[in-house]
Amino acid sequence: MILVKKCISVFTAVAIAGLAGVGFGLKTTDPLPAERVQALKADTEKPVKEPDGDMELTKSKLTLGVGEMYALSANNKVEEWSSTRNDLVQIKSGEVYARAVGVSMVGAVAEDGDDAQCLVVVRDAPEKVQLSATQLTLGVGESYQLQAILPDGTAAASRVFSTDRSDILKMTKTDGQGEFTALKPGKAVVTVRLYNGKKAECTVTVKAAPESLKLSKNTLTLGIGETYTLKTKLSDNSGARQIHYAADSKKISLSPSGKEVTVTAKEQGTAKLTASVYNNKKDTCTVRVKNAPDTVQMETNALTLSVGESGVLSGKVNEGAASSRKTYSCDNTEVLEMTSSGGKANFTALKPGTAVITVTTYNGKTDSCTVTVLSEDKQEIVNPDGQKVIIYASDPSLVNERYLDVSANTAVLTPGEVTTAVVSSAFSGALSYRSLDEGVATVDSQGNIVAMNYGNTDIIVTDESGAVGKFEVLVTTGSGMDYSDINSIEAILNSSELKPMKTNYEPVDQLVDQIFAQILTDSMTPGQKLRACYEYLATQCTYAYDGYKAVSVPDYLSEQDREIVEFSYCILRDRLGTCENFAAAFTVMTRRIGFETNFVYGDVAMSAGGYDGHYWTDVNVNGKHYVFDTQVENNNGAASGNIQYYFYGLRPEYSYGMYRYEFIETVHAFRRAA
Repeated sequence: MILVKKCISVFTAVAIAGLAGVGFGLKTTDPLPAERVQALKADTEKPVKEPDGDMELTKSKLTLGVGEMYALSANNKVEEWSSTRNDLVQIKSGEVYARAVGVSMVGAVAEDGDDAQCLVVVRDAPEKVQLSATQLTLGVGESYQLQAILPDGTAAASRVFSTDRSDILKMTKTDGQGEFTALKPGKAVVTVRLYNGKKAECTVTVKAAPESLKLSKNTLTLGIGETYTLKTKLSDNSGARQIHYAADSKKISLSPSGKEVTVTAKEQGTAKLTASVYNNKKDTCTVRVKNAPDTVQMETNALTLSVGESGVLSGKVNEGAASSRKTYSCDNTEVLEMTSSGGKANFTALKPGTAVITVTTYNGKTDSCTVTVLSEDKQEIVNPDGQKVIIYASDPSLVNERYLDVSANTAVLTPGEVTTAVVSSAFSGALSYRSLDEGVATVDSQGNIVAMNYGNTDIIVTDESGAVGKFEVLVTTGSGMDYSDINSIEAILNSSELKPMKTNYEPVDQLVDQIFAQILTDSMTPGQKLRACYEYLATQCTYAYDGYKAVSVPDYLSEQDREIVEFSYCILRDRLGTCENFAAAFTVMTRRIGFETNFVYGDVAMSAGGYDGHYWTDVNVNGKHYVFDTQVENNNGAASGNIQYYFYGLRPEYSYGMYRYEFIETVHAFRRAA
């Protein structure tokens, strides 16, 4: 066998070329002496073969940590192994051993004179190892590859991956890379181990493969330069390591972050965003991009309220523009309590004074409305001529304040009905009457009021001295379908995000299960299910007053939740109760379906005039509130089978003053009190 000088020179050339820029020098050993070559020739029994240049090692470059061993092999039978730096790297029978930090070239020579080389870089032994993730969630069938990360300046060629639960994870790559596929739900630990015993772990939670994927919006309108963050939800109890987001147009750009993606509007036009997971479940959102707003305009720039009254305002941008994000602020929170939702400002007057509500678009365009709050004992009315009239509260002590006391100062009528505004306090001279909205109700010179069309208006009474009084008229159509369109309400209800909730009080939950088995089917839409609950209470229960709260429920429920459960139990059991029982039962039943239903107390307008205390329910759908009053529906003919849906899905602000909210008891998930 011949180890020629050519072999050493090739080692040197390759080492120098491969280490350009490396911050340490390379030394090589001297070529073998001529006598050694001759001795090798003498020892060879077979004739020398000519090199054919096809020899290869399993590695041409190798990076090891100090103390690490690595087995090299060749495609030819190796006659001689050698290292240019035995002080750094030793090699014997193909076993490479890293002794110290540095660089060496190891080589092999075959019996025909062919040679091959491997550049060996030795770095410090790792003191620790980290994985690219320590916690992972995957769906069944999903694959993932973990990476081992070492401290700078260290190395380890041997990185062996394993799992403690091969029934949950199937390891597809274990030597140097940790690649695996999820087989079934459960938890498993993936471990990487280095040659020197250092290790790291990652806990992998496997959930079911997603059956569906839903974006928080399927349509979105933005102005150029505006951003909006969409959320992605997978089907219950399912998982996926990564959600992929893609846009079919450069009119929008995407910034994904886990289960959220931020959309930025770039150019006017339409683009489609698609979210998908590994098993091809997907959902889309159509994004329309319009111009950035030049202006924004409040519905009104001046508004007057009395203490306790509420209002809603929104800003509208100029034609052809959009601003999905509009923020609202109030400069005097002592006068107004304000919240914003659904692109609108909702506010309630707290005390007399002035507050300014300002709307601001995403690009800084603003407009404002000045809200004046009057004291509780007077209300400012603006008549059609724009003149302001101050009406004082019905209080005999205010007769000297130029006030006319109009007896029974509220009437609830249907079109065509007639009533009379009667002044009971002292007045001076002849009286005059006028309606603030003759489309709703007219009044003649004698105070006879005729209801014209549904809505509400005020009849203003004035004597010759200028003293004034007010008579409020509420007109319903007498036709439930005009007053509350069931189909449109159910379409709104079907858009609600459902979050089903039990009371956690077993007797009530069992009663609800029994009733649902009678009135609900799996094929019903959410709106149809809510309607079935409304019809059950309105037609199958009886108004009865006496002790229908007397049931003891666990005190681990919050105070508000406990009251709702107490009121619901007796009417669900005996089908008897008063307004609070009807309202509580509807709250419990529809919360079980998944609606955000709240238990409300306040005042309701009476047909004989005035208001009386009352309980009803309020369903919140996408930030808008709708009144459902099963007890009043029951009293208005439903108990005898003649249900008209007069009180099914009314908007409070459009219910013509019939419902005055005092407080809302929000359900607290029927959880244990803190």
